[in-house]
Parts: sequence; C-alpha cells; structure tokens
Amino acid sequence: MTPLVPFTFDPPSSEYFDHLEYSEAPPAASSVRWPLLGIEFKRPEGGYPTLEEIAALNGERFKAYGISGYSIDKYHEFLVDIPSQKFIGFKMGNVEVTFGLATPLVAAIFYPYHEEKYDGPWEHTPSLRITNAPQKDVEVTFIAACAEYEARFGVCPTLSPLAEDYPPEEEEDDRVDKVHTLPPAIGDLEPMRFYHAALLQRDAAAACVSYYRMLEYYSFFANFGAMSALRHDRSVSDAEFSRQTLELIRAMKKGQFSGLLVLLQHRSCSLRL
Repeated sequence: MTPLVPFTFDPPSSEYFDHLEYSEAPPAASSVRWPLLGIEFKRPEGGYPTLEEIAALNGERFKAYGISGYSIDKYHEFLVDIPSQKFIGFKMGNVEVTFGLATPLVAAIFYPYHEEKYDGPWEHTPSLRITNAPQKDVEVTFIAACAEYEARFGVCPTLSPLAEDYPPEEEEDDRVDKVHTLPPAIGDLEPMRFYHAALLQRDAAAACVSYYRMLEYYSFFANFGAMSALRHDRSVSDAEFSRQTLELIRAMKKGQFSGLLVLLQHRSCSLRL
C-alpha cells in the first residue's frame, strides 16, 4: 500500500519551494498550499513569520506544539528521534500514521527556528505524520503509533524539538518502507499515557509502576457493572443501597485485579469461539 505522505522526498524537503504553492491572500498575507494533500494555510507576507503569527492568521485550524510539531486541520506532524531510522506506516481505521523524513511543510513552517548546525539538515530529520485525525485524537494516536513501532523494532520514538545539540547520525539505509494495517487506536487516553510512560522508562522498576497504573485503571472500571446494577435495582432500599455500595467498594479494593483477569479470560474465550 502506498502511503499518502511519502517516506522520503525528491527534491529534499529543504527545497520546499519546489513542493509548495504560494499565492496572494490579502490583506498582507499569502496562502501556502501543499498540493500532495490539498493542505493550505495563511502566513504573513515578507520575512520569516513566527508560529504565533501563523496561528493568528489561521485560528483554530493551526496549532503548534512548541517547536516539535504542528496541526493543520486533520493533518499533524511531529519531529521525532528514531535512532533505528526504519521508516514504516500504519493504517488505523481511517487514520494513517507514517514514520519518514520531515516533510516540505514542516521545513517551511519551522524555517525561522531551524539551525542546521545543531539540528542537522531536513534530509536527516525524521518525523511522525498523521493524516485524517481530529486534533482531540492526536495524542492517543501518537502514543499508539509509537507503541507499535517499539513493539516491532525495540525502539520507542520520542519527540525531538529543534535547537537540540546533537549531530546527525549516518547509518546504513535499512529502512522498512511499507504501510501496515492496524486496528484503530485505543480511545482511552489516560491508560495510554501510562503505557507510553512505561515504554520510555529505562529502569524496569519505574516501567512496572506505569504498567501497574494502567492495569489499576481498567480493573477499577471492570467493576462498574455491579455498581450500575445495584443503582438501578428499585427493590433495594436507601439504607440497603448504602450498605451494599460500601461492601462493593471494599471488595473492589481487595479484588480489583482478580476481577479484571476473570473478565479478560472470559472475553478471550468468547473471541476464540
């Protein structure tokens, strides 16, 4: 499957004028369009506009994440550190995520902040590109893609803002230029944050704490069915409801994980059937 956003660009992204279309957008502004995806935004005329100036012209359509990434409508791009330099793509429902080289669009937007001496050329700068995702789903999609990358290659991509003092790495070109189909990203943001934090930990004990918090989150909600049934039982008096609620909470504290494991085992058996 050919990705919507290529893994590499020819000419390279540093020559972004060869990839983008510029036109007047009065007053005192120009329109920048990337024909590849049909993405368009406004920027002030003359000089090198800041991210704040671009945001002021485009409203909620544009959002900058420091100097590590940006969103334009349903397209998002983040500069990342992936020492393995293996490029790959994932299809999560209608959302596509690719790991490749920085696009001409990020080169044009972040030009005032880019110092090749410290950041390296755009031709050596990897990025994570997300297409067709609303801004509210960006973080959970980012985490899901990084987790899948780590599972395949043993390296978890991390945000890599500009102006960091690291030399560009010259490594053998052993990239995996393919797009793989995956289920849609999990929508529960809080446990995904715990999972992502665990992947980034170098210390096994610290990672275990984050994994524990993830299990704790789901084990608590696994008991909501009993609480809901009790709340809707009209035969239970107010006093009895209070007593049974207290007993249920006590039982949840003692047996959260065992209840979660039973639930997961039951669902696993159902899927096999």
